Amino acid sequence: MVRAYSEDLRIRVIRAVEEDGESARGAGRRYGVSESTAIKWVSRFNQDGSVSAQKSGRPRGLKVAAHRDFLAALMKDRDNTLDELQSALLEQCGMYASRALLWRFVHEEGLSYKKNSARQ
Repeated sequence: MVRAYSEDLRIRVIRAVEEDGESARGAGRRYGVSESTAIKWVSRFNQDGSVSAQKSGRPRGLKVAAHRDFLAALMKDRDNTLDELQSALLEQCGMYASRALLWRFVHEEGLSYKKNSARQ
């Protein structure tokens, strides 16, 4: 896991550029960060005044959530397998989703049920 640079380091680089008149590239070399990183920090500070690290990673939420109604309609008869959901989503919506993603979505939405001989 990559950790974000400290806010203190970010502030020192930005101050070197803003207050001391040093170039972002020079400040990056001086403080041991890449030139492109220093340029991005200074640019972000000038745009919105922020020195803190941005949140990393993909935003939470499942990409199939936009197709919830379609998937819920397919699950209404409760006879569809994950493979059938996967192929229907690809054919009807043009979107590929892994079986693991579909299982997580179906489970979180409460659309799944345990298949066993007692229920049939």
